[in-house]
Amino acid sequence: MEWRSLEYASRDTWVEITMLKEMLTQGALGRKTGMEDRARAAALAYVESFKSGDIDGRLALFSPAAKFEDPVGTPAHSGHAALRAFWDQGSAIGVTMAVQHIASNADSAAMFFKAALIMEGSEPVELRVIEIFEIDENGLIVRLRSYFDETSIS
Repeated sequence: MEWRSLEYASRDTWVEITMLKEMLTQGALGRKTGMEDRARAAALAYVESFKSGDIDGRLALFSPAAKFEDPVGTPAHSGHAALRAFWDQGSAIGVTMAVQHIASNADSAAMFFKAALIMEGSEPVELRVIEIFEIDENGLIVRLRSYFDETSIS
């Protein structure tokens, strides 16, 4: 008897989970604006620019007036000149990024990734980061916000 009640509870739970997944999927599809794919593509192109070391290509992904907070709570790097200076400053640090997940809604994408920061002669440092990308109607990044804290570093 006990097993049978667990079986029914298990089936009921499966039905509830299936219904929840369907509801969430339909809700997400109902919010589509056509910009989601462009926001996702901008985030992925940003990652690729680190793989290739192409700062000019990275800058081309940003609008001329873009703002980048790295991390959130620090002064934003605003405009192409400030962005280039920021990335030039960190060019001695090797970076590899492994995207764990990207979710996009409307004109924004949220990306969770793990970065390995490598300086010559030292062990890599792993950093777990969430970045929020906002794009304009041309698909250019207008705002990028990077979230990590001391618990994100290993």
